Formats: sequence, structure tokens, C-alpha cells
Amino acid sequence: MDLVKKLLFLVLIGFLVLITVKIAFSVFISVIKTLAMIVALFAICTLVLVLYRKFKNV
Repeated sequence: MDLVKKLLFLVLIGFLVLITVKIAFSVFISVIKTLAMIVALFAICTLVLVLYRKFKNV
């Protein structure tokens, strides 16, 4: 009976760890996506500014 309780406890801990890792991973991915979007927007704005200045000089 004690062994069964230990096994159940281990399984419960395993599930908790898995769920925590899954949540952390999804949060990490969303943060990376947000950062990538910000970087992309910044790059596009910079490109537009550079092109605008070049066309303005011509």
C-alpha cells in the first residue's frame, strides 16, 4: 500500500512538472514571437525612413 502511495505521489509530481514546463514553454514562445514582431516592426520602420531620405534627396 505504501509503495502505491509513493508511485501515485511520483506520478502527480511528474504531471505537475510536465504542466509547468508546458506552460513555461508556451509563455517563452509567445515572448519570443512578441520580441520578433517588435524587431521586425523596428526594422521595417528603419527601412522606410532610409528609403524616404534617399528619395527625398533625389
